[in-house]
Amino acid sequence: MPLPNITPSGVSTAFLYNTQVSAGDGFTIINSQLPPNVNAPIIFEPGCTFTGNQLKVVLIVSGNSPLWGGAQIWASLDNTTYGQLGVIYRGATQGVLTATFPSGSSTDFVNTLSVDVSESLGQIVGGSIADASLGVTLAYVDTELVGYSNVMLTAPAQYDLAPPLYRGLFGSTIGSHASGTLFGLVNSHAFSQVYPPNLVGQTVYFKFPSFNTTGSNLQTLASVPAYSYMLTGVGVCATGGPGMGCPVDIGLAAGCDEDWGYLDSCISSTCDWGTLTTIPAQLCVNMGVINN
Repeated sequence: MPLPNITPSGVSTAFLYNTQVSAGDGFTIINSQLPPNVNAPIIFEPGCTFTGNQLKVVLIVSGNSPLWGGAQIWASLDNTTYGQLGVIYRGATQGVLTATFPSGSSTDFVNTLSVDVSESLGQIVGGSIADASLGVTLAYVDTELVGYSNVMLTAPAQYDLAPPLYRGLFGSTIGSHASGTLFGLVNSHAFSQVYPPNLVGQTVYFKFPSFNTTGSNLQTLASVPAYSYMLTGVGVCATGGPGMGCPVDIGLAAGCDEDWGYLDSCISSTCDWGTLTTIPAQLCVNMGVINN
């Protein structure tokens, strides 16, 4: 049986709809774009229940342009010789408070945390109450760590983190925070670096050369500013015996000056050294003149 004639479909026929000429820049133009510097980063040390008894530094780094694709992270102890720690892509979410965030209870059913994250082109996504209480959703608010669940978009890049809020997480201090206070999300887009505890008291310098959205036009180290941070050791707890992890001992091991001068009030650090004969003789603490 012969096959029927085959008639080509659509050949030499006009388009049903008009076509549109692309108005895009094209890959070549995008690839040649120069990235901006990073926003001023948030650099802090969480408490030991967050760090697992480590000297850990968390960096929240972002850019303020659609052309910003990410940045390398370099560090130095002398602001001269730098080594690369890692790379961040697209960056974290950071911004500022748009209203005062008053002090409250550890489970805060009263106050709302209002923020603007436009500088980082970021977004904030809520979670469950369990996520908030466990710190799975976690925000940095001027050294206080806050867990959140209810998130409402109030304007472009502006959000209200509504009650309940879980405050003072991971041993951070609950306090009142003014409008304009630094805000950032502590999530998978934040970068962390662990240092040995003998570096407590040492200043670390960070640089963040940026690249564009195609990974091109990396900035040079010399062209970007350095951001300094002094390691405090707040993430190292006293575990494993008397004096172990004590901030005074750590500071002494790092060669820091522990002369407290004239004491007329209690100092903020407490150390249980046990029997004093167990303290190495070379670690000497000048307690100053004790009043009372």
